[in-house]
Amino acid sequence: MKKIQKWMMLFLYSALQWFGGTIWISFASITDSAASYYGKSLEFINLFSLSFLILQLPMAPLSSYFLRKSYHWTMMLAYLVSVVGVWVKVIAQDNFYFSLAGQMLIGSMNSLTLAACSTLTALWFDPSEQTLAVAIASTSNLLGAGCGLILSPYVHSISELMYIQASYTTFFAILNVIFSRKKTPEDCSVVKAEFSKELSVIFKDWYHLALIFFISSGLAIAYALSGVIYQILSPFGVTEDESGWIGFSMYIGAIVGGLLTSLIVHKNKNYINPVRVFAFLSLSGIIIWAASVRYFWGNILGSIISGLGLFGFMPLGIQATVDQNKNIEESIPTNLIFLTAQALSVAYTYPIILFYSWTKLSGLWLSTIFAVLSFCTLMILYCPKLIEKYKQPLIVPQNIIKEDGPPDVDNNYD
Repeated sequence: MKKIQKWMMLFLYSALQWFGGTIWISFASITDSAASYYGKSLEFINLFSLSFLILQLPMAPLSSYFLRKSYHWTMMLAYLVSVVGVWVKVIAQDNFYFSLAGQMLIGSMNSLTLAACSTLTALWFDPSEQTLAVAIASTSNLLGAGCGLILSPYVHSISELMYIQASYTTFFAILNVIFSRKKTPEDCSVVKAEFSKELSVIFKDWYHLALIFFISSGLAIAYALSGVIYQILSPFGVTEDESGWIGFSMYIGAIVGGLLTSLIVHKNKNYINPVRVFAFLSLSGIIIWAASVRYFWGNILGSIISGLGLFGFMPLGIQATVDQNKNIEESIPTNLIFLTAQALSVAYTYPIILFYSWTKLSGLWLSTIFAVLSFCTLMILYCPKLIEKYKQPLIVPQNIIKEDGPPDVDNNYD
């Protein structure tokens, strides 16, 4: 029964991230249709996807706080607010601002729980099982985004799409109420360190922060491309239906890359060569995509390789930053990676869209420039000499991480 329960908890977390992904990206492949429905310009429609990214800024620090208090009740809150959000969008119909408010409720909960995969696996899974569990949990949002891109163009109307999203979100929320369980304090294996001390430690470590920034930059490119994929491709004759399949292909590559790099993390504690390989795949994929943007199958191939490389970087990047300073609880660098990536993706989005009007070249070429700057700098920084020079030794006496024996856990933690 206990074995079934932990996989059920993983399913409930993955379901939350899956439907969050479908809702985040649902207008990316049908921006013209959405603009017509709401009577707004494309710049306004982009706010539906950008709101998820912008909300990461306030929600990331709250995420670490809420998850330390109770994983169980954080998930309950996320499901409840998400259900409210989807039904607000149904009631809103074509009222843009009311609908955007519902979107922001869902986006806030997605951002609150995005980095909870490490908390979930530490609570419910044995160390030998955690790599597989993290791989499934961390790629569920990507699978949702892929499904959102491909589903939207085939639904008859925006109103019908809102009802479909509300239906499956409510269904999963009911399952969460029925099957979710608390973890008792004596069973917990998650370290309860002082949050302010950990933040102080990480913000004094410039090398650690630099790694987080440049690893996040690659992920940010992927977020930006997927959020406005139709606007990037439409000048080259790509239809809404085709852009949905191209975006879906990107996320299929992302899932393969995420699972593959999770396996690498499990088997190999030296990440230098894997990081270089995935940096090369990322650059190659974007260049192939940019060069063949006028051809449907060239778009498919380029998007698959780009997704495999850019999103495949995520598990590698998280583990590399976690290993660099083991005095920091894992959710903090994980949250910082997601926070930085989503903030940078907002900064990248409009220049990528506008690049075609400036140069008559695809915004994918500007993405290539961003990728070269990010990955080349990362390769310079992430080398054996600097890794060893700035690696932080484990501090045992302070209540941050205990090397031997079970960690101290206070009685508040679920």
